[in-house]
Amino acid sequence: MHKKALVALSLSVFAAATAAAQTSPNLAIGSAQPPDSIFAASGPSCIGGVEADDGTFETGYVALGGIESRMVQRLTPPVHPSLLTRACLCWISENASASTLSYQLVVYDDNGPGGGPGTPLGTRAVIANGVSSTAPTFFGYDCSLLDIGVTSGSIYVGAVWDRIANPDFFLCADESTSTPPAKIYASNDAGAHWTPLQDLEPRARAVGVRAEFFANGCIPDDFTLCLQNGRFAVQATFQAPGGPTTAAHVAKLTDQTGYLWFFNEENVEAVIKVLDACSAPTPRFWVFAGGLTNVRTVITVTDKQENNTKVYVNPQGTAFKPIQDTNAFATCGG
Repeated sequence: MHKKALVALSLSVFAAATAAAQTSPNLAIGSAQPPDSIFAASGPSCIGGVEADDGTFETGYVALGGIESRMVQRLTPPVHPSLLTRACLCWISENASASTLSYQLVVYDDNGPGGGPGTPLGTRAVIANGVSSTAPTFFGYDCSLLDIGVTSGSIYVGAVWDRIANPDFFLCADESTSTPPAKIYASNDAGAHWTPLQDLEPRARAVGVRAEFFANGCIPDDFTLCLQNGRFAVQATFQAPGGPTTAAHVAKLTDQTGYLWFFNEENVEAVIKVLDACSAPTPRFWVFAGGLTNVRTVITVTDKQENNTKVYVNPQGTAFKPIQDTNAFATCGG
């Protein structure tokens, strides 16, 4: 649809059926197209991801009533535990000259009232560059640094954007009657209140939010460092002279690198990284580590995809010797 026709047909606003059903103050839903319209086919999407839409989008939605629009959809990994590795969000523009949107990708637990959005799990500032006014387009984002492991239930994934500064952008919406209704929530007050989107727009079936999960991959916690998009789990123990064997704390720096601390979080004891050298003449994943300690340290690196493990030991009373294992995991083809 051309910009002129789109502007002429759009922004129909749908309020809640009753004030009692609306929990977010003054919340309403703006739509990019009227009923019974349809955009062209959507662009690239998450490959092998979890989705609720049918691949076609009749319109787009924005939450009205506040400065920001916040909209999330419940997604359930096919296997537990799983690590959220990637999210894909679909956008359409109401204005051909408005093609770049800066916004926040957000993730919530499903432990809110009635199974709605609850505890915030992570957020990432992202950009959708190349949003179309005629065809809905997916934009994918790496979620590895968010370290969101799903051990049970579902998560809510979505977007927060400044609708006043970006009045032309809409999250793609599926209104096909054949699409099973998804759990979608909207908020216009920074998530203080959430309203089921179907209470505001009964035609809503799903929005263009998808996610990829690494099934049975690394699940991060205070003692488990997940690297290379959740494929590798790093754990360690330490033992001071005459003391017990204790689990080392971990902290992530990048998707390839993290560090260990033993006694105090301000006191870094070792740095470790797992590098993808699968394009090298001898394809491998490499493990490098350097230490700032002389206590007994045992580092375990596990390839969760292939269930292979490497163990590195620094003896008691010995200055930590650098680890430069360029033959660590011959599992590139896995």
